[in-house]
Amino acid sequence: MHTFFYDLVRGIRQGRIAQMEAWWEGSNDLTKYLHENLPPYMEEGVKGWILFGTPPGDFLKAVFANKLKESFARADQYNIKCIAEWAQFVYWHAPSGASKDARVWTTHLGLFGLLPK
Repeated sequence: MHTFFYDLVRGIRQGRIAQMEAWWEGSNDLTKYLHENLPPYMEEGVKGWILFGTPPGDFLKAVFANKLKESFARADQYNIKCIAEWAQFVYWHAPSGASKDARVWTTHLGLFGLLPK
């Protein structure tokens, strides 16, 4: 019986994960801005942080924490050229909870944790 409930919960969670992945891949302002304005290799870190609360690397942590000086210090040669675009992304497109308190966002598993249980 224990296995039945585990499989049931896992199936529900996987369905929700698939739902979140589909939303990310679909047409929305967040991913559109990301694809058009920011380095493509940053998408997985942004996606993990926003959808599931997976802590990103040091540069993205600084960006989402709104720490401008640290963002500049941790940016690579490509990201330093688009710091303004990162600021616009966080301000206009990222969910507000993703940049307010990293501990809370991680604990609640990003947007995934906000889905109805």
